[in-house]
Amino acid sequence: CWSDSEAFYVPLGHQGGACPDEQVRLEDFLKTLGPSLSNPAVRKFGQNLKYDIGVLACNGVELAGLAFDSMLASYLLNPDKGSHNLTSLSRDYLNYQVIEYAEVTQGRRDFSEVPVVEAARYAGEDAWCAWKLAAELAPLLQKEGLKEVFEKIELPLVPVLSALER
Repeated sequence: CWSDSEAFYVPLGHQGGACPDEQVRLEDFLKTLGPSLSNPAVRKFGQNLKYDIGVLACNGVELAGLAFDSMLASYLLNPDKGSHNLTSLSRDYLNYQVIEYAEVTQGRRDFSEVPVVEAARYAGEDAWCAWKLAAELAPLLQKEGLKEVFEKIELPLVPVLSALER
């Protein structure tokens, strides 16, 4: 997602009755989007980017150009907050109720069995909320005097922590 009005989903690894003819081959995905994901000049926004970095690293892609992580911003702004997950942040800052992972995977072994249409809606909403949260939380970081800590200390540590976890 890179706008307030749309988000995209690339279907990879769906199985069973989850529309395998609508899949993108992993090799094609890596060839087409890998360079943008690894390009530090292409700014990346997300929620819990440490997880995304790990998933991409397991597939040979080094995510570069981290610009904003809404979970990390929330921790800085309110370290005592009970939850910094997308559900909580979307409700608190966007007044928006997200589709829960458990809802979309209900009755299925895992996300690979979710039909592409449902997966696209869930993942697109996830990306859209992360995009919108950046617009809400960045000014708060500035207002609270936390922008430099976020950009110079916290965000650069995300890939390091992801590597340590792997």
